[in-house]
This record gives sequence, C-alpha cells and structure tokens, in this order.
Amino acid sequence: MSKIGITYGPMFLGLQDISAHPVDHLAVAKVENLVNPKDSPYQLHPTTTDCALQLFGPAASRGQPHSFVKLLLPQYFGEIYTKRPRPNLKLELSSSVSVTGWGAIHGDAFAIAGSEVVLKLLYVHLVPAADNSAADIDPVQAIESSKRLVGAPSSTMAHLEKYRKWLAGHVQQANTAGYEAVDDASHIFTLSSAARLQLIEETAKQMENYNSAPVGRAIIRTFENSVDIFTGKADALDLLMQDEILRKIGDLVAKFWDFGDFLGILSHTKPDLKILEIGAGTRASTSLILDSLVSPSGERAFHSYTYTNISAGFFVQAKERFKNVPRMKYSTLDVSKDPAKQGFELGVCDLVIATNVLHATPYIGETLVNVRKLLQPEGRLMLQEICSSEPTQQRGDGESMLTFLGTKWFNFIVELTQAGFNGLDAVVYDEKVPYYTNATMIASPHNIPKANNKRIPVLSTAPTCSAAARLSNSIAKHGFEIEFCSLTDTPKPNQDVISILDLEGKAFLENVPETEFNLLKAFIASLKSSGMLWMTKSAQVEALEDGGTFERALEAFEKFQARCKDLEVEPDFEYAISRGVIHVPRFQWVSISDELFSRKEFDALKTLEIGKRGALKTLQRVERPESKLTGDEIYIEMRAAGVNFKSVLITMGIVDNYIGDGNGLGRIFNSRNSSFLPEIMREANGYGLDVVLNSLSGDLLHASWKCLAEFGKMLENGKRDFIGQGQLPMDPFEANRTFYGVDLTLYVDRRPLVINSLLERAMEWCSQGAIQPIKPVKYFEAHQAEDVLRGMQSGQHIGKLVMVDHGARKFIYLSRSGGKGKDDAALVDELREARCTAQIIAGSVVNKADVQKAIAQAKYPIAGILQMSMVLKDASFPNMTYEEWQDAILPKIQGTWSLHEAFASQSLDFFVLFSSFAGLIGHWGQATYASANTFLDAFAQFRHSKGLLASVLDISIIGDVGWVS
Repeated sequence: MSKIGITYGPMFLGLQDISAHPVDHLAVAKVENLVNPKDSPYQLHPTTTDCALQLFGPAASRGQPHSFVKLLLPQYFGEIYTKRPRPNLKLELSSSVSVTGWGAIHGDAFAIAGSEVVLKLLYVHLVPAADNSAADIDPVQAIESSKRLVGAPSSTMAHLEKYRKWLAGHVQQANTAGYEAVDDASHIFTLSSAARLQLIEETAKQMENYNSAPVGRAIIRTFENSVDIFTGKADALDLLMQDEILRKIGDLVAKFWDFGDFLGILSHTKPDLKILEIGAGTRASTSLILDSLVSPSGERAFHSYTYTNISAGFFVQAKERFKNVPRMKYSTLDVSKDPAKQGFELGVCDLVIATNVLHATPYIGETLVNVRKLLQPEGRLMLQEICSSEPTQQRGDGESMLTFLGTKWFNFIVELTQAGFNGLDAVVYDEKVPYYTNATMIASPHNIPKANNKRIPVLSTAPTCSAAARLSNSIAKHGFEIEFCSLTDTPKPNQDVISILDLEGKAFLENVPETEFNLLKAFIASLKSSGMLWMTKSAQVEALEDGGTFERALEAFEKFQARCKDLEVEPDFEYAISRGVIHVPRFQWVSISDELFSRKEFDALKTLEIGKRGALKTLQRVERPESKLTGDEIYIEMRAAGVNFKSVLITMGIVDNYIGDGNGLGRIFNSRNSSFLPEIMREANGYGLDVVLNSLSGDLLHASWKCLAEFGKMLENGKRDFIGQGQLPMDPFEANRTFYGVDLTLYVDRRPLVINSLLERAMEWCSQGAIQPIKPVKYFEAHQAEDVLRGMQSGQHIGKLVMVDHGARKFIYLSRSGGKGKDDAALVDELREARCTAQIIAGSVVNKADVQKAIAQAKYPIAGILQMSMVLKDASFPNMTYEEWQDAILPKIQGTWSLHEAFASQSLDFFVLFSSFAGLIGHWGQATYASANTFLDAFAQFRHSKGLLASVLDISIIGDVGWVS
C-alpha cells in the first residue's frame, strides 16, 4: 500500500494473518480489539473499521501485490452495523468483493468476535482515486533506451548528451541501489531484451486505463524515437505535440491543483487585478485559473488578463478557447529578455503566473529579474514547476530540475532574492515525500520601506487604558512608539492618526456631550490632507479577538497610510479584524430576477404527497388541476392546517389518506409511557374514568383500557392496533365496560349529516369559549412539512402543530404626527379596503414612555416590529450643529434601543430594521444619516448574538416610492 501513497501509522497497521483466495475475490484477517469498555466511547474503535476497509484491497487483488496498483476510496455505504465486542477478544475480519471493468469494487465486510458479529459493512462501493502523479521513470524503459543509444552517434545538442548520461545513471542505480517504487529492480537486468520490450508494452497498456495515460504515451513515443531524436531525424517537441500529448500532460498536471482559495482572496482584496501569464501555451492551467477568477455574482474578477507565449502560434487556438472571456489580451513575450524592449509596461502587473515554463529559460536569475520588472510593488508571482526527488527534466543550461528545486534549493532562493523578491512566501507540493511531482510557489517583491515617522499619533482620552497599552505593545514590536494626543490638540501635518476613543469604554459618540462633539469636529477639520483610522469594537462581522488583534490593526494602518488617491479603484476605507484575519468589504452584483424566481410563490394548486411510503425525505408538492365548484360547494382559502399523529401514519403508509382530525383536552398527563395510569387513578379516587378517548397503541392501549371505570365507555380513534390486529383482555367487559372503535373519516364519507351536526355543535362551543385551541402552538412554514411530521413521529410535541401562510391583517403605527399627516387618512382607508385594521398612536420612538404607551394601547398582541424611523438633517460634518446631529441620530439609534428593550421579554416573529445603502458606502453631506444606518446594520448582528430575531434592509435609491421619489 505504501507504494501507491498509502502510509499508515502504528494505530492503523492492525491487520494480522492476512490471507486471500487465489481465484475468488475473498480475503480474511485478524485484528486486535482496541476498545476498552471502561473508558472508550466507541462501540468499535475507528481503526478497526478502517482495517475492514483495508481488507478490500487484498480481496480485490486476490492477495497479489502487483495487482494492487490503485488507491481506492469509499464512495457509498449501503448499511453499517456495529456492536461492542466483549473485551480481550481478537476480531476475525472477512471481505468479499466484485471488481468492475474500470477498477471500482463493490463488496461486503464483516468482523466477528467469538460467535458474535460486531461489524457489518454492506453494499460498499469503492472507486479509484484520481491519479495524482505522472509516471515515474521506468527502469525497464531506461535500460532499453540506454541500450539503444549506446551505438547512436554523439548529438550536437548538449542537452541530449545530458539526457544520455541521465539515462545511464538510472540504469546504474536500478542495477545497484534499486528503486524505492519498483520491487527487485535489479531482476530486470536478467531479462532478455525481448522480455523487457514485452514488459514495456504491457505497462503501456495498463497506463491507458488511468488518468496518467498521456504521460505513458509520451514516454513510449520518446522511447520508440530516441535514436532518431539523437541523430536529428526527429524533433522531440514535434513528436509530443502530435495527438495533443503535450497539452494533455499539461491538463493532467494542472488538475492536481485548486487555485480557487488563493485567487479568490487576491481578487477580493484587489478587484481590478492586472494579470499576466507567461508561456500560457496549450496547458489547462489557464482555464482553471480563469474559472477561479469569478466573483460570487458570476462577474470576472480581474481588470485584464494578458496571455503570453514566446510564439504567436498558440494564439489562434487560445482566442477560440477563451472567446467568451472578456478583457483577455494576447501578446508574444520572451521572458528571458527585457520586457520593456518588447513593448510591455513595467511595474503594473498585480499577478504574474508562470506554470512549468521558467525552468526552460537559459538563465533563471535573469528571467526572475525580468519577471520582477513586470510586477507592481504589491504584486505577486505564482510560480509552478514540475519537481521530484529524482532529476526528471533538463534545463537549457544543463542543470536538472533536481538542482532547481531539489538539492540546491538554497541557490534558487538566492537567485530569487537577488532578482528583487522577498524569497518565497509559500511553497505547496502536490503530494507528500517522496510522491510529489509538482510544486506551486508564491513570491512577492522586496520593497524598500518608506521613511515613515517612527512616532504614531494616537487619539485618546484615557492613555492609561488597556486598549492603549495593548496597542502600544504591538506598535513597539515593529519599532514604532505611540505619541498620545487629545481632542484639544492640533494634529501634526501630513501624519495619519489612530483613534482609540471607541475602545476606552462605551462608544465615544453614544450620548456625546455637545462640548466633546464640537471638539471632535474641530479635530477632524484640522486633519486637512492627513487621515484618521478610527478603531471600534465588533460591529459588522463576528470579531472574536485573539492575541494578534492589535498586530493586525497595525497592518491595516500601514495599508491605510499607503493609500493612493490616483488609483482607478478607490482605496479601502474600512477593515474588520476577525480571528486574526483582516477582512475588507466588497459589493457583488445580484440578479433581482434570479433572486425573486427562487422565492416565487406559484398560484397553481398543489397537494403534499409522499413519494415512497415510510420515507419522509420523499415528501413532495405535486400540482393538481383546480376543480370547479359544483352544487352547494363553497371555496375555502386554507391559511393553516393542523397535523396530528394520523398524518404520520398516512406518510408511513399505515393508513390511507382521507381527511385529518384532532383536538384535545385541558388536563394533560404524560402519554409517552404508562405513568399516566396511576396518576389518572389517583385523580379519579381509584374509581377510574367514565369515558376514555384513546389514540395510544400497543402496551399503552392496555394502560388506557385499565383506566376505564365500571360501566365506562372507551372510544378508540387510533388505527395502529386495528390494522395490526391488536388484542384486549376480556375480563374488564364483565363490569359492563364498552369499547368503541371510531374512525371519523368514515363518518365524513358515509354519515355526512352526523358530521355536520357535530361540527355545528363544536363551533357553538368554540364561540362560547367552552373549548379553546391547545397550547402551546408551534408554527412552521409550508416548506417545513417534513420537520413537522418528524416532530409528530418522535412524540416530542404537545397539542397541535400548525403550518401558516403569513397574512398580516392588523397594524399599529407609532408616529409623531399621530395620524394627523396629510396622507394618514388615505392610508387607513386603503388598509380598510384590503380588509385590514390600522391603529395609529401619537408618540416618538425615541421616548421609551411612548413606546410603552403604544404597547399598552394595542388592541391585539404585537407579533413583529418594522423600525422605519428617519429624520434627515443633511450637512457636512464640520458645519453640522449638535442639534442637527441629535435629530438625525436619535430616531434610528435611541429609537431602536427603545423597541429592543420594550420587547426584550416578548417573543416576536420578526424585527425588521429599515436601513440605507448610505450606511455602507457613505455620502458626502450625510454623515449623520450614514452613521445612523451603520448602527442599524451592527444592531442586527447584536440581536443575533443574543439569539434574537433581526433583519436589516439596506435600501438604495428607489424611484417610485420613498423619500427620493
């Protein structure tokens, strides 16, 4: 198993005494029971289950190691059964499989402890893992190639002579030291040439069944034409271009990688990426990279993508392949030469990509210098190269890839550093040692730091607070120190400031006195061309602090200081730090039609049906034609449907569907066990009940039967025992007890007059208040039908479960105008026409007493809140009066707090905050309006953190309704 990349640790090396049938796909083994019944939470230790899966390999290969050449991964388990075995027993494992034509297997595995089955894995499907490695050098092919080239004349090309020596080295290694991945490599030398050729042919045929088939074809084609290549009669590149072998190898290597996370973060941080790919050629990496550069809304997340190659011959195919990708550019580039002399603008690329191409340039050091010229100071180089623990590829200067990315790795780092990079930021291999074949590296340019002032101004009213101390410590680690300033100081020119006013206790602007408000205005106005980084506590995202929060804040400040006003895209003016990571906000385009379509409510009539009786997962809504009313029928619009245990029996296929029934009684006992029997008898003074209305089954039916007093009557409205042919003891009938079986669905069908009379009587009792709905009532949306039925099935419910279609009909308004506005009367009339009621109460949401008054005067219970308060006092912040600030801020901030506190102990169906897009982007002259709406966005997060409902609607400009219209 280790030869195909499966390396087990000591805990998983549990199989003992493995044996396999030589003809049938059967295998048996033994394994120790690692579960200690005293302290283990496992029925069966996970390593034991893994050993059972391991046994599928010997069964599939009939115990022949050379046939076990592919890693198999479980895809499906039909059934898993486990049981805790007795201690100190060794488990006996067995497996049987069938093998498909493409390498997948289906089988079963069992584990027996003594005479007990403790593990069953039934109907297990395992499939071959995608081939993750190109073919290694085959010693058989190396021997034959070397033999063929012995008599070939010396090549005039230096790299071919290097290749000849390389082959000879592999031949010697195979004969003396052997190969880690090849058993008994020296045995190959004892074979005849014909036998080796046959072995090569068989191996080539086997490779055709795997993803790495193009690699095998390339090896065979090179082998078959090796003499012609050395004598100059054939060109290796031309041979490998035939049948697109080279492109397919590139596609294979590219598929090993997923660039999505890296490119997603990079394009999110800088949406206007300028990307240049060197030596794009025919590889699939370009397609994979472009697929990763797509925003969540489907937009291409880059400004331009320049596709380059040393030859323009690739462009025709590439332009056709990427004809639907916007902002693609095509240009020839020889990266071994100065790009400026080839017409490229220097220092503008955000990302340069080089996939398996830089090794082919004559001098890697000069090549890296040219790449650095293309990058802007904050750019990145994404470099990918084939590498191996064996030197498998030749560079133009004769050094192998082993030199480039192997034993002389340090030399490459030196070259990279001398070319103007900070070494390597990251290196990722496609596999663990020794199975890796490819490495992806990220490098960033080295930039000379600007001569920034070593003293950072920090605005604070409490320089001794903990926030100031933590920030000071973080800044000191980077060689800076804090220079505290207050609101009465004048900021130094051309020097950005960090404000920690919001970290010194409560939010600085919460109920800020007029004096401090005016001081803040004056301080901000005196900043002029300088900026301020205002630090706040968690607001927009879940910001769990760690020890590096202030370290990240300093990074954000450095990025803030490096802002440039001349960029095509505005610099970031907002950062959030969560779990030690700096986040930046981005807007994404959304298709309104797509969003609405996913929520569209269709008018067609639908009925809820079960696809497969007993499987609640198969619940589905099926459209049915609308029937026309006939005779004395009337149309009823259903807003709610009660669900009872009979609904569960219907979906489980126990009874036929017809019509639902169900109601209840006021006094409730536990009906999930027989404890209700003694409690009822105690309540009935030992006499029993005159009437028992029962829906329980099994043993609980018998308990209900025992509750019946002499001359009592029991009405059975359950169906399970009827269908299951349940039995009752006969002796209670001696005391004149009567048992009735009642199915109201039959009354509906065969005794409609009786049902009509019963319904009339029930409605009369309801109107008189003699009967009331069972409490509590749990509400579900229609799409939660499966959850409702599962809740009923589990028995974890009291009374009725109800699904509702929200149809609001009663409104209460709290308004300063109190219904005296010019449009208020028209609104009330319009609501009345829609069969709604409206109650308008005069008052301000800012005033807690007014909010309490509205609650007290409400004619109906308040189910939800729409916070739509707004006062506009537009003015630039330096020219704004304290009164204008208060008037605009308080309705949204203090008003929202008033509502939150007034309903703190009340369960609401919704709490909707009407905010504005201005709170996300800000508008000149609307500082108060923007900040108030930013508060609403944060307040929704606050309520969520308390487990309370809250939704916020950030409204943009609307043409037909609202303030703008």
